[in-house]
Amino acid sequence: MISYPLLHPRGLRGLSISNIFLWAFSSVLTIAIVVGYTNLGQGPDYDDIGSLDYVFAGIWAGCCYGIAGIIGICGSYERRRNQLLATVTFNVLSLVGASISGCIAGIVGFYIKRQFYKICYPPLPFAYDGADEDCKVWMSLEFGLLVFSTIAFFVNLSCLIVTLIGFCGPKKSTGLVRMEVGNPAYDFKMRRPSA
Repeated sequence: MISYPLLHPRGLRGLSISNIFLWAFSSVLTIAIVVGYTNLGQGPDYDDIGSLDYVFAGIWAGCCYGIAGIIGICGSYERRRNQLLATVTFNVLSLVGASISGCIAGIVGFYIKRQFYKICYPPLPFAYDGADEDCKVWMSLEFGLLVFSTIAFFVNLSCLIVTLIGFCGPKKSTGLVRMEVGNPAYDFKMRRPSA
């Protein structure tokens, strides 16, 4: 077996657990945004800014966070090469997902802030009581998703760095041989000298 002396299992485990929490927060925020608030401000001059949320970038990125977290936890205990490679792969996908999710949330959130009176006070046939409060909640959820995506970006970047330092650093053989059929060292030890 090969060990990775520069890999810090507790650091990798802690960052991976953070990824699982970020998965939950990102998914819940995206579902809340899409279900409750993307159709606000509809009227004759409605510009459909909320349709950017129908990409579900927060859910796709959250799935990458969760898978990276689960594989990272397993990799921190077992430290197998394939698990570490999968952790690196999903951390890179999570970085891309966090960037896309954060950009979409930021674009929508800042657009709502800039065009607040146009979006949140629709014309009379579409007006209802509490439209401005709904817009404030929608804007807060978008900014919350932006914050969590930014945190997820840095958590996944840290997890990627921790894994790559351990993975690309010096390797040390533990001298242990896995005792399983098909392993040449095990098969050799199991043969008995013929008499």
